[in-house]
Amino acid sequence: MKQLDAQIRKLYFFQLGSAFIGMLLSIYLLVHHTRVKNGIQDTSSFCSFGRLADCDIVNVSRFSEVAGVPLASIGAMYFFTLFIGGLLSPPKSNHFYLSNRLMAWFTTVALGIDLVLLVGIQLISLRSLCLLCCLTYVANLGHLWLNYKRNQLEFKTNSIQNLFWGNQPWSIKGLSAIRLTVFLTSVVVFAGCLTLIPHWTTPESDQQKQKDASVSEFLSNWKTLPQYDIPIEKEDGVFGNPNAQVKIVVFSDFQCPFCRTAAFTFHTLLPSFNNKVLLVFKNFPLDSACNPAVPHSLHAHACTLARLGNCAQQKGKFAKYHDTVFSDFEENDFSGGFDNLKKKLAPIFSESDIDQCLNNPTSLEKIKKDIDLGLTLDLKGTPAIYINGRLITVPLDFESLGRIVQLEEQK
Repeated sequence: MKQLDAQIRKLYFFQLGSAFIGMLLSIYLLVHHTRVKNGIQDTSSFCSFGRLADCDIVNVSRFSEVAGVPLASIGAMYFFTLFIGGLLSPPKSNHFYLSNRLMAWFTTVALGIDLVLLVGIQLISLRSLCLLCCLTYVANLGHLWLNYKRNQLEFKTNSIQNLFWGNQPWSIKGLSAIRLTVFLTSVVVFAGCLTLIPHWTTPESDQQKQKDASVSEFLSNWKTLPQYDIPIEKEDGVFGNPNAQVKIVVFSDFQCPFCRTAAFTFHTLLPSFNNKVLLVFKNFPLDSACNPAVPHSLHAHACTLARLGNCAQQKGKFAKYHDTVFSDFEENDFSGGFDNLKKKLAPIFSESDIDQCLNNPTSLEKIKKDIDLGLTLDLKGTPAIYINGRLITVPLDFESLGRIVQLEEQK
């Protein structure tokens, strides 16, 4: 009997641990969601490993909130409920079995929701996995499995029936009023703390208020903004639906840190808009080696990287090249000489491919064509972003891009 009690206590503590881990993961995802959504984070997260496993895309997508409440916040609340409920219902307590039955139903319903999020949202709609989100699903599954194993120890037959219905009538007579009060109070306090996390992560400031005001004013004047005819050519690197009503053209520089931020923004936002948007990449390297508007070389490798981007496009590898340069290259890589960059590009180009590309004058013709177009538009710097021919002069985030898409769809 003592051995059985010891095993039950062990499983009980493992259950608490799975709920606690799920809660910590969910809190991290809430902070991450807030940072990416509000533009505080402008580079890929540690949990992003390419397009197929990218928590940035998933955690800031249009599916990441329900009625304005982040799913991560709901997940944290759910796991906290499991944790505090288990903590207040230890083995040998009068309401231990009732608590575990309720948690069994709770976790089963949550697993159904997890399945929808994993398959319907991540795999089918976004085509990208959030590995940290998947770990919360594992924590949830682990909690239910541990609950089941505890039932197997005590009830050799009908374990599943005992897990969900029990062998005793449902009753709340043994439920302590004090513990119930502690449970409800803890849940309310934790919910209050969750609502404060976004404010702690992005404190409201005069600068933020000015930004919001400028975005609102910009969008209110959207239809009156000058509109330019910017041709889209087959040599351009593109992402999204070629037949989309909303076409975003970005004049960019592969060595520009602000362009890297813009690339990250579009990388995370575009999957949420499905086939509504086409993103077109055009080159405007701030390098006097190929751009006559630049008096001196601000970015010593920009022209070379632009030419290689054109060659990657011809090889059908532009998306991989674009993400590699903007996501994997660090400032130290650029200062280390071009040989250092070659090593980073090895998955895309061999050294002979690079030499062949840079020795071919046609790779430069496309770059000069983009630069000439940029000069015609009187570009002052990069990135220069045009949506359906209108120059964007305010920061883009999920909300502002969504409003622009809606304005363009109303035509």
